[in-house]
Amino acid sequence: MNALFLLIPLGLLQVAGAAWLLIWAINRGQFEDLIGPGSECLRAEWDDDSELADPRFLNREERNDSSPVPHSQGETE
Repeated sequence: MNALFLLIPLGLLQVAGAAWLLIWAINRGQFEDLIGPGSECLRAEWDDDSELADPRFLNREERNDSSPVPHSQGETE
């Protein structure tokens, strides 16, 4: 029974803290755009015309040349 005198106020403090964090996040605009930032990284990464495409991983037709893929430093032929 004595444990309830400790656990009930601690539980109420946790609920109050969670409510305060939720209100803080809403006021700071954390929930304004839930889809945009998450899908933006996917669009840039998986777009074939993206500037992020590494030419070492493209085939020769996509690189528009017939040169072989450059070797990394330290490799000998």
